Amino acid sequence: MKKVKTLYKLMAIVVIIAAAVLLYMYSAGTFSHKVSAEILSAGEKAPNESFTLLNGSTVNIGNYRGKPILVWLMTTWCSSCAQSTSTIANNMTFFKDHNVTVFEIENYEDLGQSGMAIGPFIDYYAHNSTGADMIKGGISSKGLTFTYNPKGYLDIYYLIAPNGTIYYINGSPVITMNDLKQEVTRLES
Repeated sequence: MKKVKTLYKLMAIVVIIAAAVLLYMYSAGTFSHKVSAEILSAGEKAPNESFTLLNGSTVNIGNYRGKPILVWLMTTWCSSCAQSTSTIANNMTFFKDHNVTVFEIENYEDLGQSGMAIGPFIDYYAHNSTGADMIKGGISSKGLTFTYNPKGYLDIYYLIAPNGTIYYINGSPVITMNDLKQEVTRLES
């Protein structure tokens, strides 16, 4: 019994130290990009930030103006992001039918934690899905993460209308997929 209590105390200390390290990294510059700490709002013009696709090409949000896009910023060490990758892949036929291009983009430096690279992450968690090859994976620039995810959420997504405005914002697609699909349908009408 004494060994179990000691083990729990040790685990608590490790968690506290890890939290302190993350807080230090955030305040010491790893995440110190100078942007507003406010999340963007629906109705705003989507900022034209860049990211790198898995094929190595750098693109901007504005490159996709004229068609709806889903920009999902996520971390590869997040368990709900793993489940959400599978959920997105299982719903890719819906997105394709509604002409929505889906980008699954790893937050800049995976928000300071090490996780699997985004390509293998998508392959692993979406491998049983017919839509896995339709997800466009990418890596966020510092500007994209700090503009679209200034609070450092593990995941956040933006549905961007063809006119370049933000139409809908949420997170955790594994939980919010039905709401997202309703918003995609509304966007079309």
